[in-house]
Amino acid sequence: LGVMGGFYLAMRHDHNAWVVLSVMLVTKSGDIGAYFTGSAVGKHKMIPWLSPKKTWEGLGGAVALATIVGVLLAWLGGSRSETFAFSIWDGALCGVVFSLVGHGGDLMFSAFKRDAAVKDSGSSLPGFGGVLDVIDSPLLVGPVAYWLLRCLAA
Repeated sequence: LGVMGGFYLAMRHDHNAWVVLSVMLVTKSGDIGAYFTGSAVGKHKMIPWLSPKKTWEGLGGAVALATIVGVLLAWLGGSRSETFAFSIWDGALCGVVFSLVGHGGDLMFSAFKRDAAVKDSGSSLPGFGGVLDVIDSPLLVGPVAYWLLRCLAA
C-alpha cells in the first residue's frame, strides 16, 4: 500500500499540488459516476460472484463523469503545471484511463476481501466499507497516473 501511495509523492515532485489533486478528483469522480449510474440504470452485472452490485452501466457512468471532470480540470488548471500545459485532450485521456484503472482497483480489492471472507475492509468509515474501500481506486491509479503524466509531458 505504501509503494502505491508513494507515487503521489513522486507526482508532486514533478508537478504542483493542483495536478495531484486533479488526479484524485478525476479518480473519485469515476467512483461517484459508477455508483450513481449503476444505482439508477444498472441492469447488466459485471462479475456477480465477485462484486454483485457492479454493472456495465456503472462503468459507463464512471468513464463519462471522470472524462468530463478531467476535461474541466485540465481547462481550469492545465497551465498551472511547472512542466507542461495540459490540454483538454490530456484531461479526457486521463479521465478515461483513471476511471478504468480505478474500477479495476475496486474489483481487485473486492477480490482480496472475497478471499479473506470479509464484506468491508473496516468499520472506521460507516457507510463506506472502511478506509481501504475509499482508497482502493486511487491506490491503483497512482502508478498509472505517474507514468501517464510523464509520457504526456515528454
